[in-house]
Amino acid sequence: MTVRDILNRLDALDPETEVRFAFQPNWPLEYSIDDIVGVNIDGQEVVYLGQGEQIGYLQEEVVKALSWQ
Repeated sequence: MTVRDILNRLDALDPETEVRFAFQPNWPLEYSIDDIVGVNIDGQEVVYLGQGEQIGYLQEEVVKALSWQ
């Protein structure tokens, strides 16, 4: 996935909406995002989302929306 892909998907959403990170399909958890950084690795820019605080387990509707079930 590229930055353009992410921007295109987010474009239709309210810019004030909170963003969270869903993690680990077999034990679905959610985290806040603490930081976003771009790092040059072997001549290629890569964007990383820094894990924040664990919020808890993912709600069932999120698990289904991600097709993790």
